[in-house]
Amino acid sequence: MSYWRDKGFTLANGSPLPYDLDSAGLLLPAGADGPAFLVGKNFDTFYSYNASENYALAIAHLSDLISRQDSSKTDFITAWPTDDPGISRQQAKDIQQALLNNGYDIGAVDGIIGDNTRLAIQQYQSSRGVYPADGRAGQKFYNLIAGNNNGATAQPGRTTWQNPSSQPAQTSQPGRVIRSTDSMSQLIESKQGYRQVQGADGVIRMVRVDDGAQ
Repeated sequence: MSYWRDKGFTLANGSPLPYDLDSAGLLLPAGADGPAFLVGKNFDTFYSYNASENYALAIAHLSDLISRQDSSKTDFITAWPTDDPGISRQQAKDIQQALLNNGYDIGAVDGIIGDNTRLAIQQYQSSRGVYPADGRAGQKFYNLIAGNNNGATAQPGRTTWQNPSSQPAQTSQPGRVIRSTDSMSQLIESKQGYRQVQGADGVIRMVRVDDGAQ
């Protein structure tokens, strides 16, 4: 908490941050223009019961209202943005699959917008000149990536080949070399699934995802 105090952070009403909380993380569920929250272990507990930021925030906010002497004002001090509505669970999965199709290694397609997905969204936003690149998975980003996706779709654990003939020679984790001359039928016959992954070095590789690998 001392880090946030040194940065000039206060509670939304201007009062100092509490001294009975050792650590907290910054949560911006609606992006840079929405309300900001410093969340601690209680939030993690709520989230572990139901992996939804909306649920955890609702329970935490309700708890805060109950503890107040005057709980007539229930809104957040900073209003929730209305120009970028949230997305459904299926749309979240669509975003994750589109990011995988574009070479971002976000892990499993589960509809939960976690740290890996947010980082990939930020990188995709930056690559498209979107500012600020806040990592928010709202309707704006859904429309952006849906509009730029080339129509390729895939099921989790299977490869989407946007244009195999244009892919350079790339190496998968188990040492299998995927060349531009490899046909989809050859890979299907091998009963192995691959997907594109962009590493930290910027190199795109084909990574095998069969045998239960993520």
